[in-house]
Amino acid sequence: MDITGDYDTIEPLRLCIPLRIYVPLKVEILKTDTDFGQPETLFNGTVRNPRLKGRRVTVSCVEWGDAIESKVPNFFIQRTCNYRVYDANTCRASQSSYQKSVSIVALSGRTATIQGAGLTGLAAGWFSEGWIETGTGLDRRVGFVTDSAAASGNQIVLTLSNPLSIEIPASATAVPGCTGERSTCISKFNNLANFGGHETPRDNLTLAAIKVQTKGGKK
Repeated sequence: MDITGDYDTIEPLRLCIPLRIYVPLKVEILKTDTDFGQPETLFNGTVRNPRLKGRRVTVSCVEWGDAIESKVPNFFIQRTCNYRVYDANTCRASQSSYQKSVSIVALSGRTATIQGAGLTGLAAGWFSEGWIETGTGLDRRVGFVTDSAAASGNQIVLTLSNPLSIEIPASATAVPGCTGERSTCISKFNNLANFGGHETPRDNLTLAAIKVQTKGGKK
């Protein structure tokens, strides 16, 4: 099943391009009669494969059981880490130890300037692939960081995936991201013991077929 909607500020499908939600977007379709009696569930699933064409966004919807298309566990032999940064069961890096309490002091399109005592001396890219969040409840806003400039005094200029529509100045929390590289795991998080990637294999990991020798017996 496909659903198409307008790419506007109130359309939930808009959160899928670019991705700005932490969990799969749930879709539930109910059916009822003209007396608005007990509704019947016709579909309960999740959004997959978002596509944007002009001002229209289209997504495919699959039921929960059909959403599992890959083998479990889905762990690949690759140079970059398989884990999500700060995941408690895999990466185990402490988010609270690295996030910074800041103030958003300027906004211009996708650019946000943050200020805080803990930002002094941070290198370029420190918050890249991370996020910044402000507000609580229905007023909570999250901006995903695509680029992060080096600190200038106690300020850093961030490039976000999407503009933030908030009043400034605003208190916020800035969370650094991870490139998934081994060097980042060591130098930024000191977390090599939980690195979920691999050094480049020197040999082909394909297993050779086992040769079976058969001998004829006497009848």
